[in-house]
Amino acid sequence: MLAQSAIGVKSFKKKLFLKLAALLGLYRNVIFHATNTKEKEDIIREVGSKTVVRVAPNLHKLNFKEETTPIEKKVNELRLVSIARVSPEKNLLQLLEALSTQTENITLDIYGTQYNKGYWEKCKEQIDSAPVNIKINYKGVIEPNQIESTIEKYHFLVLLSLGENFGHVILESFMAARPVIISNQTPWSHLIEKCLGWDIALNSSTEINSVLTSAAKMTQAEFDVLINSRKNYAQTIISDKDIIKQSVTLFSTE
Repeated sequence: MLAQSAIGVKSFKKKLFLKLAALLGLYRNVIFHATNTKEKEDIIREVGSKTVVRVAPNLHKLNFKEETTPIEKKVNELRLVSIARVSPEKNLLQLLEALSTQTENITLDIYGTQYNKGYWEKCKEQIDSAPVNIKINYKGVIEPNQIESTIEKYHFLVLLSLGENFGHVILESFMAARPVIISNQTPWSHLIEKCLGWDIALNSSTEINSVLTSAAKMTQAEFDVLINSRKNYAQTIISDKDIIKQSVTLFSTE
């Protein structure tokens, strides 16, 4: 929430609160937890240079399903799923606007709390005006233990978030053997080289549209390459013992 992209949403209220917090010493004797060095820099920038920050990536579940659930991928057809609260920070509206330009047959199912009613109304207007080849459905709230099995029903998880310190749902997608289409404002990067999907710049509508088109036009063989690439990657992430060590250090008294 202290990333520049997130601070920019309703920035006056947030900046005012942070100034008052500094004046009142609300964070005196507080140790902040950052999940990466970028987040540490954000905390120091917004809270103060004397802020104590310890870095430790978020922990994740350890169960890993070896087998993958197959899914048919037809050319010019695409099934997308968004699992995130409906709020400006998660940037659903930009995705909806990009989908309105597509000529392929694309379905997007949206799961998540309508966190910001005004923002949802803007999204609803875009949904109602979508072309006939674009099917968009709001599915309500999803339980955490249903996320992985739900993602398996789709070709890609899509999350054009303005900022994520970790993005657990992204890892859930890899665990479910599904590639992702995400913004470049998360720790998950260079996904094209890893054959895991795309991490794209939000300031380029051309790039977003191009990625959606490329995903829709994928053949079954091309899509299966992404499916198979996820296994080793997810296994490497959940087997990283340094993450546990950093979490232990986070709570140390030294």
